[in-house]
Amino acid sequence: MNINFNLNPDSYSFVELANLLSLKKNYTDKDVIKSKQNRIKQLEQNKTLGFEERRNITFFIDTISEKLIINMKNSDDDSSAVGTNGLQYGVVTSG
Repeated sequence: MNINFNLNPDSYSFVELANLLSLKKNYTDKDVIKSKQNRIKQLEQNKTLGFEERRNITFFIDTISEKLIINMKNSDDDSSAVGTNGLQYGVVTSG
């Protein structure tokens, strides 16, 4: 199966990355890790994707998770639940 999904994490805003992991506003690093684990588990159960596609998507999920956690740690907010620097979540649509 050929996926038609942009696996470049730099193409997404932090809000979009959080939406891809189904994170709610004011998420914590633990929320990111839990969501990452859930997504990878779902991916492993998907038998329609080939090994290479699953590997690439797993790498993408790892990368966006790390990117979100680093963003939280670099935030000026001292709260333990920074999320996306107070940005409002919205539905991500294409085109």
